[in-house]
Amino acid sequence: MGISKNNPGTRQEQKKKIYKGVELRPTLYVGSAVNKGRYLAGAINGELVCDAAGVPLQLAKIPLDKE
Repeated sequence: MGISKNNPGTRQEQKKKIYKGVELRPTLYVGSAVNKGRYLAGAINGELVCDAAGVPLQLAKIPLDKE
């Protein structure tokens, strides 16, 4: 019998995402009411990371700090 994939002992620890020296938390942005769609964005201290136009950036497009 093989090893269970659901075994917490075999899981890897998740890497923390760092943006401007602060931990970035993944947050679901729901902008359906303003025709922006739904996607994962990043939040720092409860505030979304936005571009110059004030639209929240997608989590994959946020430039992270190098470790």
